Amino acid sequence: MTKAKKKTFLHMIKKLKTPTNYVESLKTKVQMEGKLWGLKSHDYHILIQQIFPLYICTLMEEELQVSLISLSQMFNQLYIKVIDPNNIDVLKVEVVETKSTLEKVFLPTCFDVMTHLVVHLVEELIFVA
Repeated sequence: MTKAKKKTFLHMIKKLKTPTNYVESLKTKVQMEGKLWGLKSHDYHILIQQIFPLYICTLMEEELQVSLISLSQMFNQLYIKVIDPNNIDVLKVEVVETKSTLEKVFLPTCFDVMTHLVVHLVEELIFVA
């Protein structure tokens, strides 16, 4: 993101209104340097799965939008309470496709072993379901 888009994104987060105890107050977590600071793991989950896809549509190119929104949807499907075993094979294909589109957009140096972990999370669903 450019600095202007990053500033816009953080301004949107700062103005976000959420129900009480939904996500810790994001207003206090936006620092003057343009960083999100002090978020807990639940806050990151909500940010990636629900808030980020809403704001990304106005700030990024279409190919990147589709890839990142697809990634957010995958995390939503990974963390639901009831898993449909019929959807696991579809999710496996979607994970690989999304990962390959992200690799087309971003430099290879942006990826490490943690980005590959998503593929194995889907494989772990087979044993759970």
